[in-house]
Amino acid sequence: MYVKEVLPLKLLKNLRLIFTKVLLEPPDVCGVRCVSSATKYSRTEINNVRAPFVFSPLILLYFLTPYRRGRMRMPALRPKIVFGSLPLQNSHASSHSARKLSVLHNGRVVAGSMLNPVKRPVFLGSHSENIVESAFAGGSNVLETESLQSACFARNYSSDSFKRTIFSGIQPTGVLHLGNYFGAIRKWVELQEAGENVIYCIVDLHSITLPQDHKALHSQIISMAASLIACGIDPSKAILFQQSKVSEHSELNWVLGCLTTMARLGHLPQFKEKSDKLKEIPLGLYVYPVLQAADILLYRATHVPVGDDQRQHIQLAAHLARVFNNRFGQTFISPRTMVYDDSTSRIRSLRQPTKKMSKSEVDERSRIEITDSPESIREKFKKAVTDFKSEVYYDIEQRPGVSNIMSIHSAVTGKSYSEIADECKGIESAKYKLMVADAVIEYLRPIRTTYEDIVNDKGYIDEILEKGSTRARVIAQKTWQEVKQKVGLSR
Repeated sequence: MYVKEVLPLKLLKNLRLIFTKVLLEPPDVCGVRCVSSATKYSRTEINNVRAPFVFSPLILLYFLTPYRRGRMRMPALRPKIVFGSLPLQNSHASSHSARKLSVLHNGRVVAGSMLNPVKRPVFLGSHSENIVESAFAGGSNVLETESLQSACFARNYSSDSFKRTIFSGIQPTGVLHLGNYFGAIRKWVELQEAGENVIYCIVDLHSITLPQDHKALHSQIISMAASLIACGIDPSKAILFQQSKVSEHSELNWVLGCLTTMARLGHLPQFKEKSDKLKEIPLGLYVYPVLQAADILLYRATHVPVGDDQRQHIQLAAHLARVFNNRFGQTFISPRTMVYDDSTSRIRSLRQPTKKMSKSEVDERSRIEITDSPESIREKFKKAVTDFKSEVYYDIEQRPGVSNIMSIHSAVTGKSYSEIADECKGIESAKYKLMVADAVIEYLRPIRTTYEDIVNDKGYIDEILEKGSTRARVIAQKTWQEVKQKVGLSR
C-alpha cells in the first residue's frame, strides 16, 4: 500500500514541511518495492534516483504502526535496512543523494527478500552506492534482490559478523552412501573449492536423539570423518569438527529453547514422521530442531545447504534469529536455505525407488556405500527394483526404478538423461544395471582407497577433529559471549 493511500495528500504535504524544517537535509533514502528474490535486473537498468522529502512522513508512519505483521517489539538496535514500497518523484541526481539502484519502467526502485517480503520502508543510509556496488561484487552483470539484502547487512553491521558463511552438519551414521554423497557431500566439496567460508560439523549430539549403540558411536564418528575427508573435504580449506567438543552449541540451544513454543515444534514434519513409529517419544526428538538452529546461528551462518525435508527447520532457525533480535537487539542474521533441486541430489532406494536412499532402511541392498567392494556393488545393482519394460528412458513418475538408476548414472558420468537414453538404445534394463554398476565402481575407487588408508589411523582423525573444534570454538565463544551479555547472563 502506498503512502498516498494511507494519509490524505494535504496531511502528507504538511508533514513533509515539518520534517524538512527539522532536518538539515532530506533523508538520504530510497523506496523499495518487494518482489520475488528470483527477479533479476541488468546493470543497464541502473539509474541515479532520489526520493526527495516524500519519504519523511513515511518515517513517522513507520514508527506509529505495529512492527511487521503483528504487535512485536521494535528491536533495540533497528537495522538500517527494512524492505518496503514507496512511490518515487521524478528521478534526478544531486551531489549528496544520487544513488545507483535498480529502477523499473514505472519508476519504482526494486529490491526484495525471499524470506521477508513485508512491505516496509528502506533505510539505505549514506552508503547506498557502496552497498549496491558490493552486491555486484564478482563482476556479475546481474543484481539479485537477495544480494542487495546481504550486502546491506554486511555494510550496516560489521563484515566480520555477517560475512557470507556456509554451515552444514551430518550425523555420524558410519559410512556415507550414494544418497549422502550426491545429495550433500559433493556440493560441500564444490563450495569449499569455490573459496567459500565453509563450516562442516559432525553432529553427534543430534545422533543420540534416538537410541544408539553407545559402544559403536565413537567409531561411527571416526568413520564419518574419514568418509568426509576421502570424499574431498579438506580440513585446511574448511572447518571440520565434532559438535560435542564445542559446548556453546548446548548453551545457545537452551537460550533459543526458551524463545520457541511447543506448538511451533510440534508442527515440524520430521517430528511427526519419526514419532509415529515410536511408542515413547524422547524429548530430544521433539526439541532437536532448536539445537539445529543453535548450530547455525552460533556461527552466524548466512546460508545452509540442506535437503528439501529440512527446509522448515532452517525456517525455524530464521524465525528464532528474528525473535532474538527483536527482544535483545540485532545479533543474528536470518539464514537462507541452499536447496538443490536436481535429480542427482535425490538418489532413491534401490529396493524401494519411491523412497530416498537411507541408512535406516533394514535391507542393506537398498543402498550403495562408498566403501562397498566391486562385487557388493554389482550384486546390489542386480537386485535393484525396476519394471518389466526393457527400454531405458527417464520417467520418474511411471518408471521410478529405472529413472533412479539413470540418476545415479548421470551423477557419476555427468551425462544428461537424453544422452544416456540414446547411448543405451536396444540395451535391456538388466544389462543396463550392470553397466551403471561398473561406472559407479570406477567413480568410487579413489574414494574407497583414500578411506581405507586413513580410517585406521585414529590418531590422525582425532587430530583433525581437535584442530577443527579449536577453530570452531573461537567463533562460537565470541557469539556466545555477545548472547550472554544481551540476555543478561553476564556484563
